[in-house]
Amino acid sequence: MYIYSGNSLQDTKAPVMPLSCFLGNVYAESVDVLRDGTGPSGLRLRLLAAGCGPGLLADAKMRVFERSVYFGDSCQDVLSMLGSPHKIFYKSEDKMKIHSPSPHKQVPSKCNDYFFNYFTLGVDILFDANTHKVKKFVLHTNYPGHYNFNIYHRCEFKIPLAIKKGTLKQSIFPPYSSPSTKGGQVWILPSAGPGTNHSVFFSENADGQTETCTTYSKWDNIQELLGHPVEKPVVLHRSSSPNNTNPFGSTFCFGLQRMIFEVMQNNHIASVTLYGPPRPGAHLKTAELP
Repeated sequence: MYIYSGNSLQDTKAPVMPLSCFLGNVYAESVDVLRDGTGPSGLRLRLLAAGCGPGLLADAKMRVFERSVYFGDSCQDVLSMLGSPHKIFYKSEDKMKIHSPSPHKQVPSKCNDYFFNYFTLGVDILFDANTHKVKKFVLHTNYPGHYNFNIYHRCEFKIPLAIKKGTLKQSIFPPYSSPSTKGGQVWILPSAGPGTNHSVFFSENADGQTETCTTYSKWDNIQELLGHPVEKPVVLHRSSSPNNTNPFGSTFCFGLQRMIFEVMQNNHIASVTLYGPPRPGAHLKTAELP
């Protein structure tokens, strides 16, 4: 026996959260990653909230509205769009300082970058300590078996991935389905028999193609689209203190297209970190160093 929401077991999904569970919080129905020609440029969030007004809670209605935040927005801009964060976290140390020239390693920073933690949205926003502008977004999937499980609400994100021109990739389609060519060329390999899946290789045209990565995408599928990374992943091992061990094991971080995918050992994506474009002044300062 199956208990599910909807008319079909194959198309079922979790029911909408009742208004009585909102308790004054705002939740994200979906989060779309906005892109420009070079990479991610911001987020467009479709938010859900209980309508405010006189009367009983039973008479309240759900409000649906959209907000957008971009790299380079000030903390005041983010507050006006998303409201106050649930928590503000100040980074205690900068692990990238070990790559700096030796005279700068021992110089303590006068101020630290800080995060706005939006737990019900599943999003963290990092601000630069000097400019107080957005420099990083972190999207959390809240999968069981991860160190941060049940801290964040699942972020239902959609990330467009730019596929390189002229690549050849394989897709599996159910029997008797017709894949869309979208201006490219398709080769269909014969299936093993009736009722079995068949493989489709899609060759892109000169305009290229864009695929969408979601919260439920696995890293193996993303690698099939973008190719295997040349460099080895960065191993991330979290622990609450140096003497404690992480019972969930390590995760692996892969970087591509100004994004870092944190991948669990079961190939599920634990989080995605989006980086803004480099500041023009940073290149000038680097060039001036001896």
